[in-house]
Amino acid sequence: MGASVARGREKSPLPAWEATEVIVVSEQLIREGLHRDAIELLQDAVPRLASVALKRRARLLLARSYQANPGTAKRAEETLQDLLRDEPDAIDAHFQLGRLYKAQNLHQRATAVFRHVLELDPEHKGALAELGGGRTGLLAKLFGRNP
Repeated sequence: MGASVARGREKSPLPAWEATEVIVVSEQLIREGLHRDAIELLQDAVPRLASVALKRRARLLLARSYQANPGTAKRAEETLQDLLRDEPDAIDAHFQLGRLYKAQNLHQRATAVFRHVLELDPEHKGALAELGGGRTGLLAKLFGRNP
């Protein structure tokens, strides 16, 4: 297939209003537990998003939907890793990756990621809670201090 034919199949960037609408609709689908629908919408939209902030948000939502959809947790991790390659300081992506590892019972990985979140933002409430915020923190679970 020639390059010009391949280029003809590429989709154009979404206008700002449509990009925002994709995010809003995806968030609603996720709230309703319709993760497969959110995945379909986001997979099409992510490559077409021009705004870095909207693209980050869409990728986070896509990873969240993959994580909630049985059998696609690996794709959630890949999506977050891809985002972090593009934006190494994306705190929200690091935190979500930590939560993914925690859900998979990969406690050492999760702890390392949450610690990295705190290196980026020493007051990140979610990471602080995960690492030792009282009796529900990850460290408490690791050391058997939960009821």
